[in-house]
Amino acid sequence: MKIFALLFSLVISVACFADDQSSGSVGKGAFSTLMVQVSDVDAYIKALKSNDGPFKTVGSVAAGYCLTRSGNDYPGQMFVWNAFDSVSDAMAGVLKYDPYKAPKAFAALREVKYSAIFKPLNDFKLDPGIERLWRVAVPAENLSKFVEGVVEVESALRGKGYDLNMGVFMALAGGAAETKTLHVRAAARDGATLGKIVDEYFENPAWSGVWNRTIAMASSIETDTIEECEQVYSAN
Repeated sequence: MKIFALLFSLVISVACFADDQSSGSVGKGAFSTLMVQVSDVDAYIKALKSNDGPFKTVGSVAAGYCLTRSGNDYPGQMFVWNAFDSVSDAMAGVLKYDPYKAPKAFAALREVKYSAIFKPLNDFKLDPGIERLWRVAVPAENLSKFVEGVVEVESALRGKGYDLNMGVFMALAGGAAETKTLHVRAAARDGATLGKIVDEYFENPAWSGVWNRTIAMASSIETDTIEECEQVYSAN
């Protein structure tokens, strides 16, 4: 019964969001992620950069990693991401590569936790850097307004000169770890920029009210982390 309720809630969320998007723009493409625990971060990143075979196999247009630098649940917490032109490509790609059958030398560097697919719900510029990630639970009836609020905050911060990209992502086939929440991501060039935005928030600029109203639509914030992200592959 709980599983049925979750699935029903997801379907309603997507339907409500689609109905309300006549004046907005749903983000293009999709991402797949492989969550891992890494024993030697430097060695693993070096291996990712020197072996683009898996990225070509799944058909991604771009790929990289994000290393959790603050708020991590365990040492060596990170994930590998692949970007695709569509959800169709992302789902097809998941079936083309089995991370549990990776070469022993590569597999020895990490423990696979789980994988997921994500659909951006707003236009998101892929420009990896230092990023803050919130996992938030948002009721179906608030979903479209929540996304609109995040886009409004992004626009206001860009208008003040911040080089910042914000996105809201819905998990597809995310299992127990991701099904109940959305990802809200704020990506900047460096940590100082993200920190400056927080400093400004407490000075109560106009955009802080928009953020307060937006985050209040969430029923809970499940995690809040800082990640160091980098693109290591491009199909072009």
